Amino acid sequence: MTLLRILTAVIAIVCAGLTACASVPAGPGTIQADDGDWPSYGRDYSNRRFSPLSQIDRENVGRLALRWEYRSGVSATFQATPIVVGGVMFLALPFNHVVALDARSGRQLWRYQHVRRPNRAMCCGPANRGVAVADGKVFIGTVDARLIALDARSGQKLWDIDVVGDSVTRAEVVGSLSDADPLSRARVTGATGVGINMAPIVYGNKVIVGITGVGYGLHLDGPREDAPLGAVVGVAGRYGRPGFLAAYDVADGKRIWQFDTIPDQGWEGSYASTTPFGVPLNRDTDAERRSEAKYADAWRYGGGSAWSTPAIDPASGMLFFGTGNPSPQMDDISRPGRQPVPGFAGRTRCQQRQQALALSAGAARHLGL
Repeated sequence: MTLLRILTAVIAIVCAGLTACASVPAGPGTIQADDGDWPSYGRDYSNRRFSPLSQIDRENVGRLALRWEYRSGVSATFQATPIVVGGVMFLALPFNHVVALDARSGRQLWRYQHVRRPNRAMCCGPANRGVAVADGKVFIGTVDARLIALDARSGQKLWDIDVVGDSVTRAEVVGSLSDADPLSRARVTGATGVGINMAPIVYGNKVIVGITGVGYGLHLDGPREDAPLGAVVGVAGRYGRPGFLAAYDVADGKRIWQFDTIPDQGWEGSYASTTPFGVPLNRDTDAERRSEAKYADAWRYGGGSAWSTPAIDPASGMLFFGTGNPSPQMDDISRPGRQPVPGFAGRTRCQQRQQALALSAGAARHLGL
């Protein structure tokens, strides 16, 4: 994942031959990727992020010039993909503010100013991946675990739901570390919590989004303000909760289905001594088996964040997404079972598998792929 720090908070747009006028169509609850639009995070349901436009090629790309720029007034990490529908650019800013801009001129059409809930800590920084636009609405997931629908023409809030309710869980603190641990005196940022970083996706009158932060953990502060996140500090214990992916009705935000990324049975996986590729894991499987009863409720704190927008195959009605961030993230004492495998960025058995869901009759069915 590449984090782009834009301290000047300037969105620069090059002249790319935009041909549509600034209007917001009110289509059905399914995205339509017309040639000149970029209506969702991955452009279309395949998430290939490929545009069929051909005006810009190897011969003329060097002649692109600045057409306009928009100053957001926010100086923080930008990770959002701008969404373009019918000549309007919908841009999610850090801290979940949203603006609609005339894609030809950069003129601001409206701005939604998000107000975070003061009693909910921000676990993973202010960035988000962007919005979804469908059915005359703009959908955004927030750092304080809310899913919000805005009117695409005016920016007025239509509905606002809390996707986790009172299930926000205990987070790590530096005080959890021993005084003898040199990291107890280090500067850290973030903590396990609950938020939404992914850009939602709309399919069949459902807006689909997942929660993140449930295995985020403490991170060492970087040596400078604009440095990437530092190493994760290992803290064992009962922190976090299971992650999930859920679908909500585009009309009113009512939850239709929810898929938990950590199962309550079989979460511990196998006790293999090597990776699938034969690399030794240097683990004491006998000790892990003995500790399994002690930590039988580890699945309740298992993590499994859903960071990235799913891909969907409309022909089969299948949805695909990956999971990550076990909890605790780096200290495996309190989560026996199959442990992180080199090359999988610290993901446990519960997080290594690709998830596949069938979206039919408004319900999700786990296919165990």
